[in-house]
Amino acid sequence: MTTSAQRAVDVASTSLQSARILVVDDDTSTRILICGLLKAKGYREVTAASCGVDALELVRTKRPDLVLLDVFMPDLNGFEVCRRIRSDSHTAEIPILFQTSLTDANERALAFECGGTDVVAKPINVRELAARVEIHLRQRLLVRGLADYQSRLTKELDLARGMQCDLLPSDQQLDLIRTRYHTDVAGFLQPCSELGGDLWGLCEVDSGCFAVYVLDLAGHGVNAALNTFRVH
Repeated sequence: MTTSAQRAVDVASTSLQSARILVVDDDTSTRILICGLLKAKGYREVTAASCGVDALELVRTKRPDLVLLDVFMPDLNGFEVCRRIRSDSHTAEIPILFQTSLTDANERALAFECGGTDVVAKPINVRELAARVEIHLRQRLLVRGLADYQSRLTKELDLARGMQCDLLPSDQQLDLIRTRYHTDVAGFLQPCSELGGDLWGLCEVDSGCFAVYVLDLAGHGVNAALNTFRVH
């Protein structure tokens, strides 16, 4: 494995181990067992709650990357906790793994219908628990990375679009043409994608004449926009 590839793997592993996990179970021994298993697998940010009310408060304040949720609890059952997490736009995308001894197919289906991501069977199997947690955390980190990339790309495209608009004649230039040549000139530019290869402008030739130029460069998107800047 190359150095850069190994570095990428190390960064991914570090991010995974730093993921915040919330374990919700009213049974103390089960709660301690699951937390211990997760910490033994290298997860450093493991928090626990003994009831649904405390779980919802921790979800709100800690914003975990994954929730391991028991079904049967004395105050709010796991199904209701899951529904409330999903109803909040700030927490709706958190993976929720139900850990339950349910064997009835309808009840297991209810776990998914209320918004559960996956089901881990009780009694806990260490290998299954570790595998399912890792899979869903990796997916969570991947989705978050894609969302961050899309947000950054959108901001950069907005900046580039603004720069491209700055190449067009300003209101002051248009007013000057109207005053000097007694001619009204206006233009409208709407790229078919975020960026385009279209451009128009004005230049004065002499005291009695001015020129209007219109360009349509081949292609769309970033490449066409870069060529527009070069031509300008």
